[in-house]
Amino acid sequence: MIKFHQWRNLGYHDRANALLLTGNIVAAALADYGQAILLDPGRAQYYASRGEAWRRAGKFAAAISDLNRAIELDRRSAIAHYTL
Repeated sequence: MIKFHQWRNLGYHDRANALLLTGNIVAAALADYGQAILLDPGRAQYYASRGEAWRRAGKFAAAISDLNRAIELDRRSAIAHYTL
């Protein structure tokens, strides 16, 4: 069982961002975004970021699903609107 810590979810999200930016390591980034979402499922930014990673992986249905979820959580999510 994973214990929730208020900063752990940010760590997964930040590491996933670094994986995409420095090495385009999409599979590892997707895993980290998934962990961040498990720890804080109400955060639109996590879904938007994972949607971008799905897009890079060519998994467009998954990307659209995550990006739409990000917009449901935060209608002002610029990342989600831009990526869609």
